[in-house]
Amino acid sequence: MRTSIPDHQLGLPKINDGKLQRVSMGFSILHYEAYEMTCACIDALLRTFENQSVVIVVVDNASPNGSGAMLEAKYREQPSVHVLLGDTNLGFAKGNNVGYQWLRENYSTNYITVMNNDVIVEQADFIETVDRIHREQGFAVLGPDIVEPGSGRHRNPYRAHGYTHEEGVELLNSMHRWDRCFAPRYLALRYLDAKSRREAAAIRNGKGGVSGPWEKDAVGCMLQGSCYVFSREYLAVRSIAFCPQTFLYFEEAILARDCEKLGLVMRYSPQVRVLHVGGVSTKTQAYSGYAREKQKNQKHLDSVRVFVERYYDEDVTDR
Repeated sequence: MRTSIPDHQLGLPKINDGKLQRVSMGFSILHYEAYEMTCACIDALLRTFENQSVVIVVVDNASPNGSGAMLEAKYREQPSVHVLLGDTNLGFAKGNNVGYQWLRENYSTNYITVMNNDVIVEQADFIETVDRIHREQGFAVLGPDIVEPGSGRHRNPYRAHGYTHEEGVELLNSMHRWDRCFAPRYLALRYLDAKSRREAAAIRNGKGGVSGPWEKDAVGCMLQGSCYVFSREYLAVRSIAFCPQTFLYFEEAILARDCEKLGLVMRYSPQVRVLHVGGVSTKTQAYSGYAREKQKNQKHLDSVRVFVERYYDEDVTDR
C-alpha cells in the first residue's frame, strides 16, 4: 500500500488509542536502493507473523534506482505493508523518525521495532517474548541478540555503558587528527589485511565491539543500532526515535545518553534474536572506496560533534 509521507511537527502528538487500530507490534524499515534485501526483510516479517496483527512501514530514503516505487508496486495489495516514498535522502536518524512517527500517529501499539532493511526476524515468539520481558523486567528500549549469519558474531550489547562527555571529546579530537591525514592513512590501510583494518577502524572510531557476554541480560548498556524495540514508555515520552541532528553514525551513543537523561531504561536480552546481514545500504552507494571512506569519516565527525555539543542539554524530549 502506498502512503505519502506526512508533514511532521516536532511537538509531541497525542496518542489516542480509542480512535486508532490496535496492533501487536509495528515495524519500521529504512530502505535505500537494496531492493532484494528489503524484500527479504519484509517477507520474513510476513512469514514469521502471518497470524498476528502487525503493521510494517517501509521508508524509502529517495533511492535513486527507483527501488522505492518497485517496493510500492510489489506490496500494493498487502494491507499490512505501507511504503512511504520520499523525495529526499534524510539519512538514518530522520529517515527512521519518519517511520516511527507514522506508526505512532496511525496505530495503537505497545511496541515499535525500528530496524535496518538488512535485519531478518525469524523468531516465531518474538512479540510474545518482548511482551514478557516488558511485563516482568521493564524497558523503554530493548536490544535483541543481533547475530551476523556469516561469522556468527554477536553485536549486542555494543558497550557496557554509553560514552561520557570526556570520551566523546577524545574521540572527536582523534577523528580530527585522522581526517587531517586521511589520504595517506587510507592508502596505507588498503594494503593491510582484514584483521588489521578492523583494528585500525576500531581505534579511529572508538568502537570496541561487543562489551560484555552476549549470553547475559544487561541494563543501561549501549545497544547496537540495526534493531531497536521501543516500548510504550518510550512512545509516551518521545515523538521521535532518534536525535534528528545527525545524518549517519553514532546514533547509538546519542540515544543512550538521551535515555539516561530522560530516565528511560535500555535493556539487552539474548532471549530475543535477529539476524543482521550488515551494511547493505551503505555498500550500494556509488562511491569509490576512497570517496566512500572519506564520506563515512566526515559523517562520523559530524555526529560525534553533535553528541559532544548536546551532552549536557537538559531538554532532549523531541530533539
